[in-house]
Amino acid sequence: MTEKIIVSVFGSSRTRRGDPEYSTAYDIGNLLVQAGMVVCNGGYGGIMEASAHGAKDAGGRTMGITTRSFPGLKANQWIDEEIPMETFIDRLMKLISVADGYVVLKGGTGTLLVLDAVLELMNKNMTSQKPSVVV
Repeated sequence: MTEKIIVSVFGSSRTRRGDPEYSTAYDIGNLLVQAGMVVCNGGYGGIMEASAHGAKDAGGRTMGITTRSFPGLKANQWIDEEIPMETFIDRLMKLISVADGYVVLKGGTGTLLVLDAVLELMNKNMTSQKPSVVV
């Protein structure tokens, strides 16, 4: 059995059902699974929930990288495998290291941080070059 490609999806936690960005993330999660990939994200709400929801509706597998830095937050219902990390930075690095590629959707400073980290790690050859799509 071949190992599946993991794609980390990043975006705003503030996006809600009914927002165009939620629909886009849902569709991306769905299409990634249809292409045989595993959807990984930060495990919480917004874009993370939407991409996992789309992935599960397509019959796929999801991973959520969460952190103990956000006490009281729980992984959304569409996450199959939750991987809790101790700190926010540990979570960021796990989201980057576990993935074979990245999709970056609309977000705020956290999304900008992860995009910058991905690009800089590849620029400094601290990680291999991986496909990255900014929507």
